[in-house]
Amino acid sequence: MTVLILFLAFFCLLMAGLPVVWAMAGGSIAALLWGDLHMPLAWIAQQTLRGADSSTLASIPLFLLAGELMNRGGLTLRIMRVAEHCFGRLRGGLGLVNVATAFVYGGLTGSATADTGTVAKVMIPVMEARGYPRAFAAAVTAASGTLGIIV
Repeated sequence: MTVLILFLAFFCLLMAGLPVVWAMAGGSIAALLWGDLHMPLAWIAQQTLRGADSSTLASIPLFLLAGELMNRGGLTLRIMRVAEHCFGRLRGGLGLVNVATAFVYGGLTGSATADTGTVAKVMIPVMEARGYPRAFAAAVTAASGTLGIIV
């Protein structure tokens, strides 16, 4: 019965035009209020905080800060220029430069999120200026951003 209330409230709120996040929250609250859950609200709060109390979640903003500092300091542009010197003369060279930049940058940060965000700020405008379609530049950057967790 609780699952039915959850999904019914979610879809009703979604069809009413609410954003997905608010529809999910409304469905969850409806299931808590009118469902047959027999658990104290303090336990729900503890479980919510336990999921958010993670060192991995705490490190993501710091990786993004490191990426932004490297980007503003010009390190990302320098890495891109070194990669362009190595691979720029090859066919599809700027795509290879994108991957090489993400590879080096992934070794520096270790975060795929920071890697993709920072390399995208530098490489997508450069690739667009040289005639690559924006969708292709974004796809290459997103694919090469996964190197951050592999390196």
